[in-house]
Amino acid sequence: MKRAHVRPSMSTLVRMHGGWYHIDLVCVLPPRWGQVGTEHIVGGSPTMRHQALALLVLGTSLNAGPVAGQVSAGVHGDWGSDMDFGVGARAVLGLERLVPNLETVGSFDYFFPGDDFGADVTYWELNLNLVYRFEIKDSPVKPYAGAGLNFAYLNASVDVLGTTASGDETRGGLNLLGGLLFDIGRAKPFVEGRVEAGGGDQFVVSAGVRF
Repeated sequence: MKRAHVRPSMSTLVRMHGGWYHIDLVCVLPPRWGQVGTEHIVGGSPTMRHQALALLVLGTSLNAGPVAGQVSAGVHGDWGSDMDFGVGARAVLGLERLVPNLETVGSFDYFFPGDDFGADVTYWELNLNLVYRFEIKDSPVKPYAGAGLNFAYLNASVDVLGTTASGDETRGGLNLLGGLLFDIGRAKPFVEGRVEAGGGDQFVVSAGVRF
């Protein structure tokens, strides 16, 4: 009786337990596909020999470990030099597999500008920054610094002699930022300053908590 053979085929990335893992894919091949010099594990049959089908099974080895680090989230309050107060949320992806203490921080900030000149203003920003944390021995305080991209959206409308005039604008720019993260438990407070060149073109101070 002829038997089928197992051959390593390819690997893929699978999301598991907060990280990305390499998973080996193994092909179980009908015997008529030829010897592959690997272990015989499955009994063959005429039906199996006439099927042009490879059964993919997951290998038991999770090799190479996580590709990316842990993902965390946070909430914060803002003060902008031009747009007053705001609130925001952020997501943080660790890149320890590339460089220790390196992470990507994406954030959304919604501001509540004052109603100067009777204008109704909607304003928000999207930010994507690359940040490096500095370790201080035996200290829960972790300074960090980074740079990235800033996208700002502004919509304004105002009533002029009974007529409403409105307009909107989207601009992109660059960020330079620095801050302090207090690693004192599951909830980690932080304070951050951000200078925007282009985009929102303002100075923003944020304070909040990462989880």
